[in-house]
Parts: sequence; structure tokens; C-alpha cells
Amino acid sequence: MSMRSRNTALFCLLLLAVFGVASTGFAYDPKQIDARVAEGLQEWDTVVSNSEEIMDKADGTLVCPKVSKVGLGVGVEKGNCALLIDGKTVEYWRTSSASIGLTAGIQSIGQVIVFMTPEALAKFRASDRGWEAGVDGSIAVAKKGASGSMSTADMKDPIMGWIYSTKGLMGDLSFKGGTYKRIGTEADVAKFEDPFHRFVATANVEGRLKTGGAQTIQMTIDIENWVTIAEIEAVQAMIRGEGTGEASMSIADMEPVGEIRQAGRVMPIQWARALQMGDDSYRVLLATSEPMGFSWAKQADDTLTIFQLDLNSKRLGTGVMVINPELGWDDKRNGITVKQQDIKPIELTSVSYKKIE
Repeated sequence: MSMRSRNTALFCLLLLAVFGVASTGFAYDPKQIDARVAEGLQEWDTVVSNSEEIMDKADGTLVCPKVSKVGLGVGVEKGNCALLIDGKTVEYWRTSSASIGLTAGIQSIGQVIVFMTPEALAKFRASDRGWEAGVDGSIAVAKKGASGSMSTADMKDPIMGWIYSTKGLMGDLSFKGGTYKRIGTEADVAKFEDPFHRFVATANVEGRLKTGGAQTIQMTIDIENWVTIAEIEAVQAMIRGEGTGEASMSIADMEPVGEIRQAGRVMPIQWARALQMGDDSYRVLLATSEPMGFSWAKQADDTLTIFQLDLNSKRLGTGVMVINPELGWDDKRNGITVKQQDIKPIELTSVSYKKIE
């Protein structure tokens, strides 16, 4: 593999982590799933008025708040889920199906599956290779009464499920053929919590001048706050719909969460995430729409610059800086595409941070 190919592969991975499409080390973001599950339960409550009573009686509840089509044509319908026991998330799952069949005008659906016996729940959780509805167990599609509620006394099946959308309960659809596979546990959540109150680093960035010589720039990176799930999803949607230019302007309009100081200039950081990668190692990802002004890079006013910083247990590390990427969205891969980029290595010479205890 060429150096260019390796850089492109690294950059694709970096973009996924920065913009929340996926996170390095995991193919999902528990914080994002938790936020959507909370919204999904509220939507379920609007179509089943005694939803809390049902959850209280169940031994476990699987909530898949957003199952949507990936790809063109027949495609596959996928979504992330959370398994709740006693109202708390214990595991994360992913569902996929080619048989549900989203109808016209409906972009996504929600699913709630309740396990009414300990045995049914235990068998579901023991399925390390995946659990398929109709093969490993049957899910009875629930029907609500005229009042919008469902009597728990009538819930005789060991597993029952609801499929709903913004248009209400969709009792004509079936779970059959849908597969469910565990992708993580509650222990993974800690790896996605922002681990710092504040992060400060001195970094050296090296690049080659157009005249052939080398140039080293020293900068200080100072981060005080971190992006929210809502901000991640907003930029994600912007890249999907409008591309890099609109995403850069969207980031430029965000309140700064920190700043980059370099050669008398102060540039705002509008985007920052921190991930715990090991017991005492971290990855910090940030972005700014401010042109960095490096003599080796051609930058327009709407330039997006992205940094990835990897820290070891000795509070030192390395990273990369990506200048002027052109981003797009691939519906088939459900991910970000990269058309061009200028990648420069970063050496961290001094790092200090305050952990969140």
C-alpha cells in the first residue's frame, strides 16, 4: 500500500471519529444511541399510553429507535438498539433486515421488543452470533386497544414487539427475518465520555515548503468544552446533504469550545471530542474553520482543518493535521467519502489536562 493510500485510509477513519459516524475502536457511539433511545421511548409512549407499565412488567426491553434503509434499491434496513433492564442500559445491539419494507413517506421506524419471561431474555442475550426473529424465537406483534393502551394481563407471549413511526403504530409489519447482534456493553460507555475538564497541548507541525525546504510550526491547543450529540448529528446531516462547504460554515457558526494559538494568531476551535482508548491513553479530535495560514497549504476562507491527537500514558504523543478536505456522503457505505486532502504529521511535545473524576 502506498503512503498516499495509507494516509487516505487513516483520514477516513479520522473523519468517522470526528463527525460521529463511527468511533475508532467501536462501530457505534453509546452516547448517541442513549440519546436516541430516550427519544424513541417518548415516541412509543405516544402510541402506547401505558408503555411504562409494560416496561415495568417486562424482564427486559430492547429499544431500536431509528431503523432506516441503507443503500439504494432493495437495500437493507439497519439501526442501533439498547437493551434496558430495570430502566437502565446494559447492552448495545444492532438490527438489520431486508424484509420490513419501509413504506412511501416514511424514512425510518422505531422498534420496541419486550421480554416477558427470564428464559426468553436469557436466550436472547446468550446469542453471541446473533438472534433472528422467526428462527431463534418469535416476536408477537402487539395490538393496542381503542384507548391506545394494552392490557398487560393479555400479554401471554414470551416476546412481544411494537413497530411504530411518526404516523403511529404499524401493526401490519412483521419482525420476521430481522436479525439482532450485540455490539457492546455498558462498560463501553466510559470510553466515550469526555474524560477531561480541560485539555492543553503544545504541538509541532511539520510541512514541506513549495520551494523544497522544511517548515516547523509550533502551536498551543487549548480546549475547554466538548461537542454535544445534537451538534454531532447536525453536522453529520449537513455533510450528507450539502457537503464540505456547508459543513464548514455550520461549524464556523458554532460557539468556540477552545482556541489555537500560533505565531501571534488566535484561531477558534469550534469542534472537539475526547475518547478514552485504554486505561490511560486518549484520542482528542478537533476541527476549526479558520484558515491556518501555513505557507505550504492552499486554503480558502471556508477551509476546514481537522486534528487528531493520540496521547500515551506519559502524556506525550503524536497525531495528524488534515487541511482542506473535500467531504461527501456515500449512501451505499453510509459513510463519509474523501476526494482530496493534505495531511501533515504532528508531534506533541507538552500536554496537560485535568481529568473528570
